[in-house]
Order: sequence, then structure tokens, then C-alpha cells
Amino acid sequence: MLAALERSSGNDGLAAHSSGDYVEISCCDPRAFRIWSEDDFNDAIDVIVEARKQRDDDNTTKATLETVEQAFGFRATREGLLADVVLRRHCNIQRVGRYDWAHICLADGVLTSDAWALIDACEANGLATQQDVFAFLKEPSVTSEHRRRGGQQL
Repeated sequence: MLAALERSSGNDGLAAHSSGDYVEISCCDPRAFRIWSEDDFNDAIDVIVEARKQRDDDNTTKATLETVEQAFGFRATREGLLADVVLRRHCNIQRVGRYDWAHICLADGVLTSDAWALIDACEANGLATQQDVFAFLKEPSVTSEHRRRGGQQL
């Protein structure tokens, strides 16, 4: 399966899914998502672990490992809980896992896409610009003290 992912990589560096139903993180249509079966989930983890092993053994590139991890959305390690086949026989990891909503919604996810669409709409209607938003976010009452001191990322 790792070899198939390497062959199917497009110009953007992301692996193409054989089913053609890959959904970006910014998608907000719940009908577009599917729940993996336990077997599919375990197979995906096994592919990631194998890709990591191949990389550790210098049998593949770092880019290939990153492509596999991006394609499946996980960074499983050989020593991690997701790769533990004994644990997987006793526990359905998908049923007990909790996902990081902050990154899914905030870190270039659904909320970020919606916020940029709102800013674009405001600009198109003469209500506000990106510079207005940046100025607002730099106001002392908006951003906590440690963020203001911490650097220029904001």
C-alpha cells in the first residue's frame, strides 16, 4: 500500500485516495465525511507505521513519510498506542479517542475559512479591510499581555 501511495502522489504532494472521496479539513459539509471501519482505521495506522519504519531504515524519503501521514491524518509512531496491535484487539481506539477540536476548527480549519470569507465579504461591501482586523487584534484589550510581548506572529 505504501508503494501505491508513493505512485499516486500528485503535484501538490498529497497522496490521492483510491476512492476519490478525500475531504479537506476546511470542508463544513458533514455529509462529505465518512467514519472508517475499525479494520480500515487499523490498516491506515499499519501503513503509517510501515512508512515510518521505511524512513527510519532509509528505504524511503522524508517527503514520502509526510505524504502518508497527511493522506491518513495521523502521525503514528512504532512505539505509540495506535500501533499497539495487542491493545487494538482489546479496545476500539476510535470509540475511546477524543479529537483535538481546537486544531480541527481553529488551525486553518472550518472557523478560519469562515472568518476569511467574512473578511472578504466585509471588504467587498466596504465595511472593513484586513488591515482593520489586524489593527483590532493589536488592541491591548483584545490580545492577552503574553501575546503582545511574545512576537510578531499575530
